Amino acid sequence: MAYAEGVHLTRTSENVDEIDALAARLGGRVGLDEVLDDLDRRGRRSLMRARAVHRAYTFDAADRRDPRWWPQGVTTSADASEEELVAGRRVVAVAWYAKDLPGDPADRTGQGSRITFFDLATRRYRHVLLVRPVIRDGVAVIEPLRVHAGGIVWCGPYLHVAATARGFHTVR
Repeated sequence: MAYAEGVHLTRTSENVDEIDALAARLGGRVGLDEVLDDLDRRGRRSLMRARAVHRAYTFDAADRRDPRWWPQGVTTSADASEEELVAGRRVVAVAWYAKDLPGDPADRTGQGSRITFFDLATRRYRHVLLVRPVIRDGVAVIEPLRVHAGGIVWCGPYLHVAATARGFHTVR
């Protein structure tokens, strides 16, 4: 096999056992349809002075003022390539990462990253914390996925989140 320049990615093992144990402990899984049926915040139309902008949206005032959370990557349900995944809804997904703030305890483990699902038709949205299941002392627990979340791609049922300088994480 000839050497090829460029990026070479290696898929690591999936944590299916941990995911299944956590789902059993919490009473089942929640899919995208359930998330989209329970959007708990309201965004609004916004002004954007640019020639190519047809429409602009923004988050609620509390999210716009929050110094901890910083939006990063953006993708849409159009990238999902399977309309039935979002029941025909036009959805924007935004990746955020949490910054440590002055006064945070030194041993603070961080809040990690989250994805916001924003329904363009209703202008409602919900934040979803990205977590990873871990078996600790025989018990399934969750811990935040602590990555920068510098970019995001929605492909089929998967969100691929760039962990800046640490590869990618795929979530479903």
